[in-house]
Amino acid sequence: MIKHYPIYYGGVKQVYPNISPGSTICARSVVVDNLIFPSGMAGKDKETGEVASNVLEEQIVVALDNLRSAMEEAGSSMNNIIHTNMLLKDVKDYPRMRKTELEYYKKHAPLLVEDPPASTFIQPVSLTKPEYLFEMDAIGVVSRDEPGEEVKFYPDYWAGKKLAGDHVAPGAPKFSRTTVAGNLVFLAGSVGFDREKITCVSDVIEEQTTVALDWLRQFIEEAGSSMNNIIKTLILMPDLELYPRMRKIEVEYYQKYAPLLVEDPPASTVLKPGRLARSDYLVEIDAVGVITRDKPGQEVIFYPEYWAGKKLAYPYVAPEAPKFARTVVAGNLIFVSGCEALNPKTVKTETSVFEEQMVIALDKIRVALEEAGSSMNNIIHTNMLLKDVNDYPKMRKTELEYYQKHAPLLVEQPPASTFMQVASLAMPEFLIEIDTIAVVSRNK
Repeated sequence: MIKHYPIYYGGVKQVYPNISPGSTICARSVVVDNLIFPSGMAGKDKETGEVASNVLEEQIVVALDNLRSAMEEAGSSMNNIIHTNMLLKDVKDYPRMRKTELEYYKKHAPLLVEDPPASTFIQPVSLTKPEYLFEMDAIGVVSRDEPGEEVKFYPDYWAGKKLAGDHVAPGAPKFSRTTVAGNLVFLAGSVGFDREKITCVSDVIEEQTTVALDWLRQFIEEAGSSMNNIIKTLILMPDLELYPRMRKIEVEYYQKYAPLLVEDPPASTVLKPGRLARSDYLVEIDAVGVITRDKPGQEVIFYPEYWAGKKLAYPYVAPEAPKFARTVVAGNLIFVSGCEALNPKTVKTETSVFEEQMVIALDKIRVALEEAGSSMNNIIHTNMLLKDVNDYPKMRKTELEYYQKHAPLLVEQPPASTFMQVASLAMPEFLIEIDTIAVVSRNK
């Protein structure tokens, strides 16, 4: 069952027609059974919607306050956050971010001090407004011990030290390598990193990709699953010229360790952030998997993507070509690969007009959801990836107009949503890409 929690500023519900068409439209959170999908939380005053401070630590505290409020409104608590994407405008502020996060957990979420969420760090080019310094995109649960949906945390270790609490310095990274919620597995962003030496393994993309995949395989096996059961990836690359080499290594790795993913690769989204946590990282892979593909009522189905009539899987396309599923269904959840304006028949982007690109992306999402037995009305979360933050009002206006025509339920009950400006999307001509989570049925 779906529950929708709207945002109010000054007592006004933030949906059209209460707000102008170019304004942000999103839910505070959407609950799907035991899972909670809040919108990205920034340092905005929850009464006025204005930035509360220009001091990083104060913005982080307000953002975490907003997240805590959303979790409690949904009948949960801050202790029940299981995955975060930490969006920080300046990577130099990373130690301050982690220190403030730890202090907050000690006060408001003590269970997360020893067992922090799985986490991925992203430095966007910009957040919604230039004064935003931080935003947290999170996934939580209503209850850690819901029968059949129990939560488990698998800690990470660097040089023998657990990445949690007082085991490491306050400003150091603190996250779990994996969290499990029922049949779902959430894996922290994985990089080409030696956890004993605390150094990058190499400056070669092939070696970094292999090590990152090795870590993902180890983590998901530790959780009682296998590499074959990865269903969604978010791939971060500061140099997209290396993309073909990364995909080639990925398919070779799947051939060896995850043969089911050769024919049916995961849903996937690729972006170029401002940078990764360290300047020598060339790739980072954040992933979602399942414990088993055939759990009764939560079976997994892959829906392939085709370009120019070719399935985007090896050997139908070259090893270095893009390879991903259009969507993957896991029980009632649908994970849709990032959708943009590429014409899959011609494998070209045929317009440079922002609104036209966005409509094409939304059309793709609609078709993908209908193919999976769902509809546009059933979107619960979006990651809106934009090349130019100045297009933000046009993006939200186009989104609203599209919902009015094709998904009227989302006008009154929009999805939870997170936004970031990226340095580039998978192809330089892309102006917008939308990464989507939906449900098969609101009443399932």
